[in-house]
Amino acid sequence: TGLAAQCGFALDDMTRDDGWRMLLLGRGVERLQCFGDLLAFALRQPRVEEPGLLAVVLELANCTITYRMRYHSLPQLLPVLDLVACDVANPHSLRHQAEHLAAQVAKLPLDGALSIGQTMGALLATLPDDLLHPLEDGGASTSTREALSERFVACAELGRSLSDRFSMRYFSHVDDLGLSTQSA
Repeated sequence: TGLAAQCGFALDDMTRDDGWRMLLLGRGVERLQCFGDLLAFALRQPRVEEPGLLAVVLELANCTITYRMRYHSLPQLLPVLDLVACDVANPHSLRHQAEHLAAQVAKLPLDGALSIGQTMGALLATLPDDLLHPLEDGGASTSTREALSERFVACAELGRSLSDRFSMRYFSHVDDLGLSTQSA
């Protein structure tokens, strides 16, 4: 209850400055990592198309109600992946998180931190509009699922890379020469 209240205060009462933006960036990066790893793990399971496993994926991604409202059926692989990975209108999807991160990064004072922008470009490239095309028309072979799983792992890794780059750029206590900026 306390964490939910704190989240509400942060979203409703915090000034929309760079600190607030960093809070949102951190949440987005964590979701990228979590959902990328979750989808990769699920796709590597031999019974990935079972509704029970897909229901767990929907629950962990906080998409169960949206799925039920939209599809009126037991969870199926392609609609679950579409909702959790590709649906830009779903605020919990990987694509939404990546696009939101890109928009927030563009507003940060980068001061020449080109590597963050490059990582954002690579992240968006891992989630193209036709990401699920190989699974359409019943093409859910093991090799296709494995290739898609690797894309989700890459998405999670790019999230980790973004986290490291944000930390080094905005939270490191050294200047460009590698000397501490804090006086002893």
